[in-house]
Amino acid sequence: MKKRVLLIISLVITLALSTSSWAETTGSIAVVGSGESATATSFQLELCRLVRAIACVSVDDLKSLKKIDPKSTSHRIDQPSVIVTVGKSSLEKVLQRDLNIPIIAALVSRIPYETTIKAYHLNPQARQVTAIYADPSPYIQLALTRILLGSDKRLTLGTILSQQSINLAPEIQRLAAGFNIDLKIEEIVDEKNLFEALANLDKPNKVDAVLLIPDSTIYNARSIFHLLNAKYHSRQPVIGFSPSVIKAGAIVTTAHSPQHFAQEAADLIKQYQQTGELPTPKYAESFDIVTNPDIARSLNITMPSTAELKHRLSELVRSVQP
Repeated sequence: MKKRVLLIISLVITLALSTSSWAETTGSIAVVGSGESATATSFQLELCRLVRAIACVSVDDLKSLKKIDPKSTSHRIDQPSVIVTVGKSSLEKVLQRDLNIPIIAALVSRIPYETTIKAYHLNPQARQVTAIYADPSPYIQLALTRILLGSDKRLTLGTILSQQSINLAPEIQRLAAGFNIDLKIEEIVDEKNLFEALANLDKPNKVDAVLLIPDSTIYNARSIFHLLNAKYHSRQPVIGFSPSVIKAGAIVTTAHSPQHFAQEAADLIKQYQQTGELPTPKYAESFDIVTNPDIARSLNITMPSTAELKHRLSELVRSVQP
């Protein structure tokens, strides 16, 4: 309770110190957060600071989006020109209100975002909603795989998808081909079929590595632990999708801080106010690289420093367009 009070006080102070110069040029912004995690709260505070948001509200106070007075002490406005939702639950609750206001969804993974958009029968081409995905970009993950496993041979990479994520298969295969990587895909119903799928990936020949795509149907703490343990003993590196998966035994991934997401959301807001259009959903372009040098070393993989990895990554992506 004490922590919650401190966070609210911090948010109020941040808004009180904000000037209206950014809002005057870009219009009013409503940031709708759920406060579900420290990351979500940090993102919301940082974005409200960056864009001088006049309304930063919780999902429990969505009524404030209808009648907000810019002169009131609570910094309310009549109607925001853009809503930024923080997390999946905030996105769903804003969509339920049918406010007909452009939405930028932040801190939501691609699969839950696309499932939500489909559930509300929204036309992706209408450009009324966009997102900055919380997941690592498969393009960057594949580039890191190519760097770490060498550039002198064609690689075979295995991945496992469910009915939720199978629509990503053509895109990931196309991206993999650009890096001279063959992608073997196993589709399963849920985690119960995970180890059968892993065995199938290695028939008739073992894959060089396994790429994990975030999918709650397949991956949880238990299934990830057993998968990493199995792949370690079979001497096959795993490309993870979060720092916690790297800590558990995968060798590399990208990670995004609340500040990364906030800056990219601020840039999208500015772009929308200048053009009147929302871009298509995208993966965050700013990131840190997270590695597990100990696991890499035990698999005879040379792990450069993160600075060297970033340098080599920037060179590689310049030559291989997504």
